[in-house]
Amino acid sequence: MWFGRDTLTASGVYTDTLAASGGCDSIVTLTLTVYPRPVTEWHVDICEGSAYVFGGDTLSESGVYIDTLKTVHGCDSILVLSLKTVQYFETPLQAAICSGEAYTFGGMAPTGKRHLHGYFDAAGGCDSIWYWS
Repeated sequence: MWFGRDTLTASGVYTDTLAASGGCDSIVTLTLTVYPRPVTEWHVDICEGSAYVFGGDTLSESGVYIDTLKTVHGCDSILVLSLKTVQYFETPLQAAICSGEAYTFGGMAPTGKRHLHGYFDAAGGCDSIWYWS
């Protein structure tokens, strides 16, 4: 409360007039600045069996994790991590060639209506899957 008023929650200039003991009025002016509470969100995928460090913790399971830090103004800054563990990463590929040419990828040249796929080891230990259909 501020001089008998409701709780102030918005930035602004607030004034109040008080009667001084000698009969004079006193005017009190408050310039209030309300700083925002920033929220930062991350969406991270890691390979099963891998770990991700967040807020000083080493995490290896899917979930939503929250950490708070202090901003330069002393307010809480909220960090939200949505962590997902995956078995593999999938990347669809597209290519265009002229009629009569062949496209080679992963050591294979798909022809006709064949469906091809292959695996690469990703940096985190997961398999990366490519497919051609």
